[in-house]
Amino acid sequence: MSSLLNFLVESNIALAIFWLFYRTTLRHDHHFQARRIFLLFSVIFSFVIPSIRIKIPSAAFIPELPTLMLPEVIIAGDIQAVNTGITWNQWLMVLYGIIAGSLILLVMVRSLRLFRLVNQADHPRSNQGEFILVQTLSGMGTFSFFRYLILDRSVHLSEKEQAQVILHESIHIRQWHSIDRLLLEFTCAIFWFNPIVWWIRKELACLHEYIADKEVIRRFTPDGYKDLLVKISCHSLGVAMANNFNQSQILNRIKIMGKEHAKSKLWKWLLGIPVVVLICLIGCQDELYQGESNRDHLLSENPGTEQLEQEALTLQQELKEHQERMKEIQFELQRHQERMKEVQLESQSHQKKASELEVED
Repeated sequence: MSSLLNFLVESNIALAIFWLFYRTTLRHDHHFQARRIFLLFSVIFSFVIPSIRIKIPSAAFIPELPTLMLPEVIIAGDIQAVNTGITWNQWLMVLYGIIAGSLILLVMVRSLRLFRLVNQADHPRSNQGEFILVQTLSGMGTFSFFRYLILDRSVHLSEKEQAQVILHESIHIRQWHSIDRLLLEFTCAIFWFNPIVWWIRKELACLHEYIADKEVIRRFTPDGYKDLLVKISCHSLGVAMANNFNQSQILNRIKIMGKEHAKSKLWKWLLGIPVVVLICLIGCQDELYQGESNRDHLLSENPGTEQLEQEALTLQQELKEHQERMKEIQFELQRHQERMKEVQLESQSHQKKASELEVED
């Protein structure tokens, strides 16, 4: 239970630091692919960081203290039973597990539904090499899911517009954006309580569209493509977990297409190196304070342990006082023994003198 809590805390702290750096430094950078890679790295590294342990010698930070061996203390008598009921933090972990498990199951069900949708026999399909084109009249909109490109025929498009739509979705397929989406869906299910994860998912979905839009306007005129975005966005709601051509943030996409993109500044990306180092240092702190954290954990799990600890310390103090008193008694006894030896010597001397006087008489 404590390992799970440690994983959740460290992972979400790492995500928060990465997101703060992204928002303050990289969010307005027009290198969309690099931003996508950074966000994916942030999520994956946040999962990995709790398992990374950099062993730092504690002697480098904590001076060596002398070892004091205390005598063994045996505590006899009645010991009160310790309450072993479920604590409130354990109830919170159970609640977290129920919600996370339900959300993970929901992601799996949605994925299966998507696979069933694209594999329906009544949808005409053709293998285009890089992707499989599936044509439908369901009105669900045009979207891509892994190697499947679902083209909605309910919207009338010219050949040029259809080519733009297919090119856009083929970019999603070629760059495996569906894996990004699936990774973020599972991440949101595991870290459902952290709003930063949901913001990262939304930001990554926008970056997918910016990347695909950028490739399309390299081959087609931006004005005609902007009109196409507005036209298709009004015809369908889109499918969750898929890369939809009529994705939200249409206005932002159109604005970005109309801007001149400045060259990325390398120093902004190099600032990410200290961020990674900082997160690694935070992740290995328990190596130095593991003993103290284990003690705190035992005290929290067993409330009676602290009382027993205090009683043991009191008994040790009393035992120490008794030992000092015994030393004093031993010292007095030694003095009495030395006095007895002196008395015996005097007695022997008197007896010797007495025997000498008897001999003279």
